[in-house]
Amino acid sequence: MGKRGSKRKAARKRIAEVQGAVPTNEAMRHGDFERAGIAYRRIPAIDTLRNREVITIREHVALAHYREAFIACEKSSTRSCLDNSPKGSGAGPSPSALRSALKLARLEGALGALTPITRYIAGEDNSLSQWAIKQGGCKGSGHPVCLPKSKELELARIDLKFAASRLIGEMEA
Repeated sequence: MGKRGSKRKAARKRIAEVQGAVPTNEAMRHGDFERAGIAYRRIPAIDTLRNREVITIREHVALAHYREAFIACEKSSTRSCLDNSPKGSGAGPSPSALRSALKLARLEGALGALTPITRYIAGEDNSLSQWAIKQGGCKGSGHPVCLPKSKELELARIDLKFAASRLIGEMEA
């Protein structure tokens, strides 16, 4: 009976440790999170912008399309290059990796000078505020927290909306 009680106690302790695993304060400052079972999942920045109605549904779809292409290009192609089974030739990138790279190049060609902001926000999953701070710095030095200048934040919002409209045009062409 003593072993059974100690096993239950240990199991309760493990569950309590797992349930207490929340994102760090620093991580919480850089994005929104939602519960996914016992873990937390970071909500993509473009989803947060859509939920706050900063971008429209069409703009969100276009930016999500860019995000998927960006993520596909970032995936490691080690298996496809080294796998000698019928799935891979072992002689370079796989056809899907080449297709992804061409798709991303086509989308970034349509974006032109707006590629950096789109890559930073949709691809690398950073916020508009982070982009505005990176471009224009923080408001006066009296703030304990670094806040973006309102002019830079508005310019970032306009640039992202314009980038999304270019992506929509490229997707419809």
